[in-house]
Amino acid sequence: MTLVPETDRQKRTCRLLLVDDERDLRGLHHLLLQDEGFQVTDAESAKEGAREALRAPYDVAVIDERMPRIRGMALARWLRR
Repeated sequence: MTLVPETDRQKRTCRLLLVDDERDLRGLHHLLLQDEGFQVTDAESAKEGAREALRAPYDVAVIDERMPRIRGMALARWLRR
């Protein structure tokens, strides 16, 4: 089952940053989002997510709020700058 019609998925080149410390959930979300046509880059921590964001621009970020050390909302605020 797809959420976006095939013609729309083919047109979309949305770069998505996925940040989650739980490997299994991150992997599942990666597959689902990639199947919907997103170009997904994974990060396992807020620090790694910030590093990835400095390397390349992203159109959207999906961030787990409850991660060790740096919370997801802190990363989201930093990314908006």
